[in-house]
Amino acid sequence: MLLERATRIADVLLRSIEPTSGMPWPTYNPAQRKGSMPKWHGNSCILAEVGTLQLEFLRLAVLRNDTRYAERIMPLFERLDTMPKPAGVPHGLFPNFVHMKQLRFVRDHVAFGALGDSFYEYLLKLWLFTDRRYARLKRMYAESAKAAREHLVLKSTPGNLTYISEWKTKRASHRMDHMACFMGGLFALASQTLDGHQRYLQLGAELTYTCYEIYQRQPTKLSPESVTFRAGADFASTKANGLYYLLRPEAIESMFYLWRFTHDVRFREMGWQIFVTMQRHCRIDGAGWSGLKDVTKVPPVKDDLQQTFLFAETFKYLWLLFSDDDQVPLDRFVFNTEGHPLLRMSGADVERSAVARRLLANFR
Repeated sequence: MLLERATRIADVLLRSIEPTSGMPWPTYNPAQRKGSMPKWHGNSCILAEVGTLQLEFLRLAVLRNDTRYAERIMPLFERLDTMPKPAGVPHGLFPNFVHMKQLRFVRDHVAFGALGDSFYEYLLKLWLFTDRRYARLKRMYAESAKAAREHLVLKSTPGNLTYISEWKTKRASHRMDHMACFMGGLFALASQTLDGHQRYLQLGAELTYTCYEIYQRQPTKLSPESVTFRAGADFASTKANGLYYLLRPEAIESMFYLWRFTHDVRFREMGWQIFVTMQRHCRIDGAGWSGLKDVTKVPPVKDDLQQTFLFAETFKYLWLLFSDDDQVPLDRFVFNTEGHPLLRMSGADVERSAVARRLLANFR
C-alpha cells in the first residue's frame, strides 16, 4: 500500500519538472497541472529544492524497476556540477539560486543552512546509498567540504567557538542559522569515508558544541532561528535574524551522529538537556507541542504550531540518540533530509539493478 501511495505521489511530482529546462517548479498545482514561481524567488529555483529529490526517486525507480521515476531527476546533479557560477564563489560551493530557464546560478549567496543545506547532504548520502560507486558524487561532496572548511568555517571571539558562515558579496557574512547545525552530523558521517577522517570528525564535534552553546546562552535555553557572530561577543541573537524557536531537529541530529561515531557521553547529555527544556517550555498537556515566538523572553509565548518535522525528525533523532547502535545502523541505512531511513544498496544490489546502473551511468 505504501509503495502504491509513493508511486501516485511521484507520478504527480514528475509533472512539476519543466520540460524545456528540466528544472522542478518551486510550486506546482496538481489540479491545474501548472507550475509557478513565488515572487521572492525571482526567476530562480532554490538549490536545496533542485538537489533534494534524488535519493527518494532513485529508490522508487529501483523498487518499481522503472527508470521513468528518476531519469529526469538524476541528471540535475550533473547539470549543477557543470553550470557556470558568479565571480567570487569559491570552487566547490554552489550558490542558492538557479535561473529556471537560463540554467545558470544567479547571485553569489551560498549557505549550508536554509536554501542550500540538503543539496550538500544528498551529494554524500546518494554516494553512500549507491555503495560508494559513483566518483562524481564523492568528488562534488569532497570539494564542497574542503571549500567550506577553507572559506566558511570560522572561529568566534572570545569563546573560540567553531561556526559555519554563509557567503555573500564575495565574503563570509558571519550568519549561521539553526538549519546549518546539521553540518556537524554530516561532517561526522563524511569522516567515516573521506580522507582526513579525524579532521572532519573533530570539525563535526566542534560545530555541534557551538549549536549547543547557542541553545544554552538564551534565557529559555532554546535556540533562535539564526545568530550573527560578532568579534568580541561570540554571537548575537537579534529580531532581524529570527528569535523564534520552531522545534527544529538539526542540532539533535548532529548529536545523534556524533554519539554513534564517538560514544562520547557529552552528546547524549546535550540532547537530554534540550529535551528537558522542550518539555518545560513547549509541551502543552493533552494537546501536543508548540514552538516559541521569542527565545529571549521568560516565560516564553508559544506560537501554537506543532511542526511536522517534530516527530519525523526531532523526536526520532532523540530516540536514536538514546538507542543501541543496532537500531537503524548507519552502515546499512542513510537518512533522507526528513529523517526517514533508506536501506543502502549493496554492490550486488547495484549490479542486479539495470535501472540503477542506467540511471547512475553519468556519475562515474
